[in-house]
Amino acid sequence: MVKAWLALIVAGFAILSPATVRAQPAPAGSSAPDELIHVVTVREVRALLLGLGASVEQVEGDAPDEFQLVGTFADGLMVTFWGMTCGTPYEGLACPEYRMAVAFEVRDSETAAATAPRVQTYYVSADARGDQVILSRMGFTYGGITREHLRRTISEYLVVVRKLWDDILPPEPTPTETPPADS
Repeated sequence: MVKAWLALIVAGFAILSPATVRAQPAPAGSSAPDELIHVVTVREVRALLLGLGASVEQVEGDAPDEFQLVGTFADGLMVTFWGMTCGTPYEGLACPEYRMAVAFEVRDSETAAATAPRVQTYYVSADARGDQVILSRMGFTYGGITREHLRRTISEYLVVVRKLWDDILPPEPTPTETPPADS
């Protein structure tokens, strides 16, 4: 009986062994979707945002150990992506933490304060700052994530933000024809 349990335990460890995990570090310069990455870089994020249809501009980060990119989509949505806790600039700003944010300008600070709690979700944080509602999401790569995981995280964040955008900024009323006067 003990031998049977021991065999099960050994088999369980073999199944959980890192050698059986699909995502493994790939050679330097690889861009395979299942490559395990431990940091995000300007190059990586730029490529992912471009692949999702954004035009991308790099701006100066607020701190020497971060980078900041702004992606603008055809529908006008602008997302800011920060790589954070990057180490020193000579390391090429390889960052294990990141944050994405979209700001929506509303009528006034009271509207922003009333709107932020209404659009708060488990996936996206909402803050009121002046006359803006800021929707953000943070993530990290500690322990490694796949490139596909990062791409899907950004993509799903954009889907959620666009849905919340519809809630925050309802479409302008469309003009209607004047009804004919009763004769």
